[in-house]
Order: sequence, then C-alpha cells, then structure tokens
Amino acid sequence: MAPSYEDKKFYLKAPALEFKLNGPIKIGNIIKDMKYPQDPIAVLDPLPAIISGSSYGKGKKEHESHASVNISLSAKVYEVFGGQAEAKGSNTLRTVYEFDKIEALYLQTNPTAADARKICDSNKEVYGALNRGPVYIVTGLKIAKGLKYSNRHTAERQGGLSGQGHVTEDAAVEANMEGGRGGEEVETYTVKGDTILAYRLHIIKKEGFRWIGEPELDVKTFDPREGGFMNRDEKVQEVEVETGEVSQQDVIYFANEEEYGDVREVDIEDEEEAWSMLSIEG
Repeated sequence: MAPSYEDKKFYLKAPALEFKLNGPIKIGNIIKDMKYPQDPIAVLDPLPAIISGSSYGKGKKEHESHASVNISLSAKVYEVFGGQAEAKGSNTLRTVYEFDKIEALYLQTNPTAADARKICDSNKEVYGALNRGPVYIVTGLKIAKGLKYSNRHTAERQGGLSGQGHVTEDAAVEANMEGGRGGEEVETYTVKGDTILAYRLHIIKKEGFRWIGEPELDVKTFDPREGGFMNRDEKVQEVEVETGEVSQQDVIYFANEEEYGDVREVDIEDEEEAWSMLSIEG
C-alpha cells in the first residue's frame, strides 16, 4: 500500500467479527503486536474517561432516507471481513450484514509521555517489551451496534445480473437486499450484537527508535537526571520515551518488520465522518 499523507482518521481492522463490546478487546489494553488487540500485556491504569464520538444511526423512521449509506457500509463490512463460515466456498450463498448504527468510542484524553514513563516504571512486562520494540495502547473503537447477518441464496440474482458488465459491490448488495424483500429465500438471521469492527492505537517507543527502513532523524541528547525509567535498584536508566497516535506509515513499517504481508486500506464514509480501515494481511 502506498503511504497516505491525508490527515484522515483511520482504524485497524479487528481480527474477526467475533469480538463484542466489553469483551477482550478493550480501550486501555497495552499490547505488543498491532494485529492482536485482544492480547494485552497490561492495562492503562488509571483509565481516562471513555466518550462517544462520531456515529450514525438509521432508526426505523430513517431507514429509507439512509438506505444508501447503510447499503454502502454493509458492502464495506463484507469487503473487509468476507462472508461467514457457512457461506464461504459456496457459489449460491452470500453473507449480507445489517446493523443499527456505527459508533465510535475513544479516550477523552490520550496517554502522554509522562503517562508512558509511569506505566514502564510500574510494570516489568511493559518495561521489558519496550526494550525489544514499541508497545501500543488501544485508544479507540469502531462498533457496529446490533450487527446481524443472513446468508442469502444468490444464484438467481447472479443470473439476472450476468451480461450487464461490471457490477459494483454496493449495487450487488442492494440487489441482494431488494431480492430478499421481494421473496428471495433467506437463511435465518444470526445476531452478533454490538461488535467491534476496528480499533485505534497509540504508540509508546524509546526516544530515537526507528523502524527498519525509516529515514534517520537527528536524535536529541538529554540529561538522564531529567527523567527516565527506574530499575529495581532505583538506578536511573538513560532512556526516554515518545508517544503519539500510530500513523499509517507505522503500520506499514510494522507489517514489513513482522513479515505479515501487505497493508490494505479501505475508505469508508458514514454520515458523520470519512475514515479508513487498515487491514494487515497475512
């Protein structure tokens, strides 16, 4: 994926659609691997207030006026996560996702360098992990409220659309939904509930840390008496930390270093904001 220099909010794709709100993926989780927000080595403590951000909801009265937005987002969920197990590998079934609204949750105040130093001073595992590379804090979530899906038979729809050339993903989903309302056989809905689609991260790294391939910057020197980590003997270590939002370039460097594969970006636009979802492949 080519680097993006747009100042656009992005989230990392959740590992699967199996993680519900208040489950193992939580705001405040401190992790070593960007791909696994459900595997914390520690938790941010104290945890700042969590507030709700941009969200949109269709509601019963708004269903028709927001239909195009709902269809588009349903198509994006399918594009990123694919079909459910029972539809995978089938030529006649397609998974269609529906939900009540998309909601964003995030920390009211993000961790500072001072917060990061306190974490490392008090948590041996975080301190040790930081000596091997950056660690990350989950600071935000995108949630599909009331997510459910159905696996719909698509043979007739595909036959009807064949010969019409390229059909967009949104049009395919819209045809599928309309077909369902028009009498197409629909499998039973499976309700997943309030499901985490994606998450945002903050990075904590040693001052001067660079990814493999990252251009070298001037690294400032500092007096270790001004601050630093304390070991178990209360001896000041000559180390300082930096923290900030994980950038798209951080994600690309991380994926390359871990040999995960490409980073795929999917642009998403709801009624409140335009954002993108990054998926680390492999």
